Amino acid sequence: MTFRLAGRARVALVFAALASPLGLGAAAAADGPPADATIKIETRTFKKIGEVLTGAPGEPLTLDGRLRFPVEARDRYPAVVILHTIGGYRESNEGWAADQYRKAGFATLTYESISTRGVRDAPTTGARPLWGSLVADGFAALATLAAHTRIDPGRIAVTGYSLGAEVTRLLAFESLRRASVAGELRYAAHIAVYPCHVWAPDLADGSLTGAPVLEQLGEKDDCGPVAKAQALVATYKAKAIAAPVTITLYKG
Repeated sequence: MTFRLAGRARVALVFAALASPLGLGAAAAADGPPADATIKIETRTFKKIGEVLTGAPGEPLTLDGRLRFPVEARDRYPAVVILHTIGGYRESNEGWAADQYRKAGFATLTYESISTRGVRDAPTTGARPLWGSLVADGFAALATLAAHTRIDPGRIAVTGYSLGAEVTRLLAFESLRRASVAGELRYAAHIAVYPCHVWAPDLADGSLTGAPVLEQLGEKDDCGPVAKAQALVATYKAKAIAAPVTITLYKG
């Protein structure tokens, strides 16, 4: 599935999800936007996701991130990190989505997590060995953007598609956030587009970071069963757990 097939209506819904936590605000007087740049993301490679929680050191790795800015001039920009599918980064997919965000006034950060680690057959072998590393990359991207002088650290969102959507959900788990970044730094919003719902947080207050999570699911999608996502949200409500998760369901 390409993001063009998802349609501009879906992208508009993502913008709406970002509007409240990431309101663009007035453009500030400036000479112009910064030049697009390749930035270094210092991350770690883990063999399994549990190593992130236990504080294992992992193997250091540097990713090249593509940071691009909208045309309007501001002192600081809200930003969106865009996570790729299990097939890796593609300009026709994640690159196209990033372009839509920049047109709406957001800086964008994209990067490649899988082939950079020498993995060439992830769509065949699966993501199981990658989850910890993908989470590490997501939080490293957040920390890198938060330290950038032209990015507003309180207005950074994350979105992803399929595999990237599941990582987007994981980045909202408070236990992983606490183990990965210093202080209270967190993503301001999470937009997961057809996540597979492999993982679930502890069913307790404080298990999520508190940032809004929007899940966009297809009614007949067999990658991430809708019933599984809806059951988790229903459990949150039944147990009175604070979980700002919204599901938008698409027919077909």
